Amino acid sequence: MIIGWIGSQGSYKTASMENVCFLYYSEFNYVIITNMNLDYPHEKLNEQLFKDSESIEKLKKKYGHSRFIIAVDEIHLLMDSRQTSINAKAGKTFIISQARKMLEEDGHFLYTTQYFNQIDIRLRMNTAFIIQCALEFINFQEVVYWRLYKENYKGDLQLYRKMAIPKEFFTLGRYERYQLIETSEDYKRG
Repeated sequence: MIIGWIGSQGSYKTASMENVCFLYYSEFNYVIITNMNLDYPHEKLNEQLFKDSESIEKLKKKYGHSRFIIAVDEIHLLMDSRQTSINAKAGKTFIISQARKMLEEDGHFLYTTQYFNQIDIRLRMNTAFIIQCALEFINFQEVVYWRLYKENYKGDLQLYRKMAIPKEFFTLGRYERYQLIETSEDYKRG
């Protein structure tokens, strides 16, 4: 399943995604593959993962299962909507179109970005749920407000569910909040 967290800076979108990753890691023994620096065991996201399925197969053999989460913070740095034309890389199409097959029924592809239209159309079309994050005050309490959207059969986004989660629920110390996301020269060129 592909799930995206969207929101402005400080909206807890990265904290939300990381908390989901930690839950799957700690409770269900998932392997987290990410471009974030986490303080618990994880695999570092690399370009090869975006090029072929052999990388996933090697990880399956290494861990003996197929429970993986690929978590990409600031995915628009890798898959910007302005790069979808002539110079678009085939590897990006590969990972999106094959993510569910490569990860099988146990795997998930998670990402964050500030604006949904900022990311590649191929990713937008394959995203099952979009979670819009905002930091709000409800009943004198600061909460992270999630609005979950899913596509209907026409391709339109429809509000699926709303949740207000107390800000204290989120653990912020497990990743570097001000880490600059690195991209290779290949991805910078498109």
